[in-house]
Formats: sequence, structure tokens, C-alpha cells
Amino acid sequence: MFFRLRPAAVLTGAAFIASIAAIVALAFRGTGSDQPHVAPSGPAPTRLDATVASTGQVTLTSSRGRAISKLPSGTYTIVVRVNSTHADFHLTGPNINRTSKAGVASLGLWGVQLVSGTYRYTNDRDPRATAHVVTVY
Repeated sequence: MFFRLRPAAVLTGAAFIASIAAIVALAFRGTGSDQPHVAPSGPAPTRLDATVASTGQVTLTSSRGRAISKLPSGTYTIVVRVNSTHADFHLTGPNINRTSKAGVASLGLWGVQLVSGTYRYTNDRDPRATAHVVTVY
């Protein structure tokens, strides 16, 4: 029996394996010893969840599911989930202009430093979409 592999499935699997290899390599990068690299102490970045539903609706919530309209400046990890091949997630603001890959349902992690100012997020692929605003203080 032969199985036919679709190119997208192969690339997705290869990308996943490459991501895991990169994480392991970073954890054990050259420190001059056999010990793994230890990140500097300090608070972990706050997690935010950015989601684009299959309908194209865009949300940005706290890790507890609460809608975000104001945030203190700082380091954040944004988990970006795009559940449609006809959508993307686009975040703009002071020193930031990030967009998820259009045309691909995906999951991504973005490490961002948010400074005081106004940020907007939207789904660029939907002409009816409104830009949502987050104020960072």
C-alpha cells in the first residue's frame, strides 16, 4: 500500500521538527560547559492570546480569556492562532508591525516589547474588519 504525501503536510512536519530542534539548541547553546544555558532571572513575559476565528473575527485576550483594551508596558508573549486560510492577524504600534502568514491556518508565538502608545490589531484579509485598539501605558 502506498501513501501519498501532500507537500503542505511535509512542510508543516519539517517546520515543526525544525522548531523543536531550534528550541533544544537554544537551551544548550555554548556556555563553555556541559550545563544548559540558564536564562537571566526575572519575571516571565505575560501571555496574551490573539485569535482569528474561522469567521475572520479577531480577538486579543489575557491568558484568562478577558478582552484586552489597556496594558502596562513590558515584555509579552503573544500566542497567535489563525483558524482560517482566508485570514491573518496584524498588530501595529510603536516599533512593531507584525503579521501572521496569510493564506495558512497557523499557530505562532511572538515575543514582543510593548512600549507606551496606541496599538491596533486586525484581520487584513477581511475588508469588513475593524481595527481594534489597545492602549499601552
